[in-house]
Amino acid sequence: MFDLSRFDLSLFEDSAGRAASLLRNLANERRLMILCQLVDGEMSVGALQPRVGLSQSALSQHLALLREEGVVATRREGQS
Repeated sequence: MFDLSRFDLSLFEDSAGRAASLLRNLANERRLMILCQLVDGEMSVGALQPRVGLSQSALSQHLALLREEGVVATRREGQS
């Protein structure tokens, strides 16, 4: 049974707010397509772009939202 004497409403609201934000971002079909492509491992933006059918700027915007939510991470690889 749930012990209401230890229930912290502010903590619960904060967690629910973060979960709602994450679910809103995942509800976008393009972002889901991006995640489906990344499920097997990392991929460069250049390799990802033709697979999801987005311009580089649109793809970057979607990836930025996913990064903000902590769903994806970036790794810069320099050219030398």
